Amino acid sequence: MYNLNTVGRILLENKFKIPPGFAREIAHVRDKYTDGGFENIDDLYEIMTKYYTNKLESQTRFSQEKIVSFHHNFRKLETSILNDNRLVIQK
Repeated sequence: MYNLNTVGRILLENKFKIPPGFAREIAHVRDKYTDGGFENIDDLYEIMTKYYTNKLESQTRFSQEKIVSFHHNFRKLETSILNDNRLVIQK
């Protein structure tokens, strides 16, 4: 079993087919803006939404295209979690 809160971006990319940029951003947000990781899939979505809507980092500016990409990539991640019981989110 792999915990999203402890795995690195390379494992997310290679084993669970998460796009490299999104895997990197998940790891960045998890390590910088959570207290020990995400609580669950809803918490991950909420925090990542704040990140992509520029509410966590004042110097970061994501375009509307990047936000659409986030939603697409999040659905891929969610599908990986639902279809592959080896990827979980546990604190």
